Parts: sequence; structure tokens; C-alpha cells
Amino acid sequence: MGIPLTRGRFFLPAEIADSQKAALINETMARRLWGERDPVGAHVSFFSPEWITVVGVVRDVRQTGVTVPPSSEIFLPARTYTGPFPAWSLVVRSAVGAESLLPSIRRVVQRADSEAAIDRVKTMDDVVIDSVSNQLIVTTLLVSFGILALILAALGIYCVIAYSVVIRAPELAIRAALGSTPGALARVVGRQGLLLIALGLAIGSWCDLPGRHRPREHRVWR
Repeated sequence: MGIPLTRGRFFLPAEIADSQKAALINETMARRLWGERDPVGAHVSFFSPEWITVVGVVRDVRQTGVTVPPSSEIFLPARTYTGPFPAWSLVVRSAVGAESLLPSIRRVVQRADSEAAIDRVKTMDDVVIDSVSNQLIVTTLLVSFGILALILAALGIYCVIAYSVVIRAPELAIRAALGSTPGALARVVGRQGLLLIALGLAIGSWCDLPGRHRPREHRVWR
């Protein structure tokens, strides 16, 4: 899995073969049970009356989602683990695509356990995306509503300026008759539009001040 080791060591071949009881723990479990002391060499009991020796500490990883803080975790060789656990997660690292690798994985698993069933095959990218799917949905909605609000605001400004141009049509016609150029007329209309935008921004900023939404104090006289 590429999880780095921070203290102690990884499993030895004898420990993987179940001839010796050993375990790895993560940093959260080490801090929770031993504080600042070194847990390497300590003993723990996990779904069994037998004591297991802690041989190393590995860095925390986020198992249930990128936004969920790490919890206490213990790592045991598969042959050592005898507790109740109806499902297993098999992680395979390969440069081959998941679709082409799946038949080979099924054959290997079936040879090891003919009654085992494989489902929910995902890549690590899919696992990460699924863990932040809610945040992605919320972000997409916020961006969509923000774009919609920007379009409505731009449409409102356009309508206000267009209405002001219609109202000032006689004035603009007189200015044109007196020699005003199209650029000068556009600047006149533009100044009015910018003034309306600045006025709207000022009113909106004033209404959004932190103190504006503070609840009023109610005094009770006795």
C-alpha cells in the first residue's frame, strides 16, 4: 500500500507465516494508548485471548474518506487474523488496467477459496472520487447557482441601461444633432451604467456588513 513506517519494522517472513504473533499499529493508536512512549515491543489483544507483540508503527491513512480523520488501526497478517470478518478488501497494484486484470484476480481468488465472491471492483481513483462525491455535488451546485446569479445580474444591468437609453432617446438625438460622435454618446450612457453599478455595489456591501445582521438586544424591566 506504500504506507511509510515511522517506528520499528515491518513483518518478518516467520510472522507472515503465522509462526509468530506480531502486529503493526498506526500513529493514532500509538498516541491514544501509549502517549509519548514508544509502543514497539508492547503487547495488545485483538479478537483473541492471545497477546500480540507490536513490532512497528506506520503513518496514519484515511480509510473511510479523505475528509474523515484517521482512527486507531491495527495491521495483522491475514493468516494471523481469526476474528469474525465476513468481507475482505483485496488491493492489487499493477500497471495493467483494472478491466484486463480482473479475470486474473478472479482465477487466483477462486484457487484460494472456491466459495469466495468478488464484487465492487474499483480503482483507487474511483474510491477517492466516491469519498468526496457529496462535496463535489455541493460544489457543482454552488458554481451553477453562482453562474446563474451572474447571468441574471448581467441581464438586469443590461435591461436597466437599455431602459435608460430609451428614456434618454430624445436627449441623445439632440446631442447627435449638435455634433456628438457615437463614441461620446456611448460614454454618456456608460457613465450612467457604471454609476448604477457602483450604487448597487455600495448598497449591497452595506447590507452585508457583519453588524447589520446582529440580533437586537431585548431588555426586560422588572
